Amino acid sequence: MLQSRVLIIDSNRHNADFIAEALKNVHFQVILAANNHEALGIMAKELPDLILLNSGTEGKAICRQVRELCDIPIIMLSASNNKSEGLQGLNAGADDFMTIPFSINILVSRAKAVIRRNARIQPIRAKTTGSEFVLENA
Repeated sequence: MLQSRVLIIDSNRHNADFIAEALKNVHFQVILAANNHEALGIMAKELPDLILLNSGTEGKAICRQVRELCDIPIIMLSASNNKSEGLQGLNAGADDFMTIPFSINILVSRAKAVIRRNARIQPIRAKTTGSEFVLENA
């Protein structure tokens, strides 16, 4: 069975290492990036199955950039209890938003859920056969 790849983008290495260790313990392959530039370089080589990122200004910026390119699931993390922070993250393109502190078990479960949901989505291709318009899996 292939391990799901998770890219963690966080300038706080302590937080990133804590989350990475928890994900590795449940058989995720984890890639760490300290900033957006490093994250984009990693994604240029190999797309992850999930992105976890901090909701700061840079987090929202990379979230928008990723959404322009693809539909990789994104879970945004924030130390702020401000509800507008969560709304801003979701409006930037995040699939889920969690406030720090959080249960690592809930983060793992949410990660598995968004990866599972995304894996079921198959690209659809449209074609015409004579006078019919047909949708099929790409």
